Amino acid sequence: MRNKRASTLKLGKYIKKKRRKTLFSILISFVLIILFLIIALLALRLPFFQIKSITVNGVVTIDEKDLEKSVNETLLGNYYYIIPRTNFLFYPKGEILNILISKYKKINSINSHVSGLSNLDIILVERIPEVLVCEGFIDDISDSDNQCFVADKHGYIFEKESDNPDLFKYYVNANTSSTTIGNNFTDIEKFYALQKFVEDVRSYGIIPIGIMIGEDGSYEMYIVNKDQSTGVVYFDDRVPFDMTSSNLAVFWNNFMGNTVDIKLMPNFEYINLRFGNNVFYLIRDNGGK
Repeated sequence: MRNKRASTLKLGKYIKKKRRKTLFSILISFVLIILFLIIALLALRLPFFQIKSITVNGVVTIDEKDLEKSVNETLLGNYYYIIPRTNFLFYPKGEILNILISKYKKINSINSHVSGLSNLDIILVERIPEVLVCEGFIDDISDSDNQCFVADKHGYIFEKESDNPDLFKYYVNANTSSTTIGNNFTDIEKFYALQKFVEDVRSYGIIPIGIMIGEDGSYEMYIVNKDQSTGVVYFDDRVPFDMTSSNLAVFWNNFMGNTVDIKLMPNFEYINLRFGNNVFYLIRDNGGK
């Protein structure tokens, strides 16, 4: 009986001793983890790990200094009052890119990466002006009105501009079209189709300078006559644009093919393509047919 009681006491002491060792090990591990975290956090605040400079690549017209200022403002402060936002491992890449895209509509694509631990490289591509989008009719637009906007190859408006004679123009009704910077001024597929139509027309030797987008699928294309006056080509979307351009090509080639003397080339008041293969036209010089 005495031996059994002694064994029980020894077992109890052993369990208590093992429990103390376990608790001590846990405490030591916890302290070591806390020390490691403190050291790691202090290390993350060292100047060696901070972004100190910004390099911007791809800028053409955007104010580089203003862009750098926007990036530096985004890098201010700390995460949870501890980790600097300038730390190269934790800098807010997504936030920076989103802010720049939102602020500078000229940016077509943008990315960033850290080089040498301390330099933030911003790489961007600016949008290329493709067309000018003007509110109102062709006769209403003047340089002083400043009613025009620059759009890229997708019809995306990214800048306001009074005029640009080198760009093809689209005229729209401001009440029915979105001429706001940061938006497409018309349906993107429709824009692609119109741009293709313009390319086809140019290939026929005709000089188009603009298109008015009307309501209910109606359009007016403005072309340059021999005397530099402006003629109007009427068409609509009831007939596919490629068929309309084909009808215009046949009309143009037949008409010009019969004109031997360049001095006798007509100056059109209008060419009406809204009736399929039947093309109606009016010539300025002789009153038309």
